[in-house]
Amino acid sequence: MAVTIPNMPSGLSAWVSTWQWKAHTPTSVASTKTSIRAAVEELWNVRVVDVRTQNRKGKMRRHKMSKGVQSDWKKAVVTVSPEDKIELFEGV
Repeated sequence: MAVTIPNMPSGLSAWVSTWQWKAHTPTSVASTKTSIRAAVEELWNVRVVDVRTQNRKGKMRRHKMSKGVQSDWKKAVVTVSPEDKIELFEGV
């Protein structure tokens, strides 16, 4: 069974620090911390230590005479256990 995080882009922005692996990804505003944790643990087979979320407001955009607004989105920062590693950019 495949688990998908809603509105997850194909590229995942990540950085590695000396003691933990973190990744942030835009998700659906309706996603909860528990659903994000379950999706990451099942997709990459790692143990998630912490999930932090931010609700981001959509920006106003203009094109010629019309105005619009981008959709609101949720940013999720996932901290993975120090023993686990997501090999997304290995060998690049």
